[in-house]
Amino acid sequence: MEENHISKPERLVKLVQALAFQIGSTVSANELSGLVGIDEKTVERYIEILEKSFIIYTLPSYAKNQRNELKFS
Repeated sequence: MEENHISKPERLVKLVQALAFQIGSTVSANELSGLVGIDEKTVERYIEILEKSFIIYTLPSYAKNQRNELKFS
């Protein structure tokens, strides 16, 4: 199986839509998997494909409180 194979493109579209509504917010693969209806590993793989395709860019979490930043990393 090809690394970038997408078996259900409609789920990828739903993932991109879910990500668009989350701009500026901390998101998790678990939360996205529930919204889109695919497992967490697939969400992570699709996000990696979107990053490699330069469609999205993920940023590390940032918190003014250093203790909170540790929670989100």
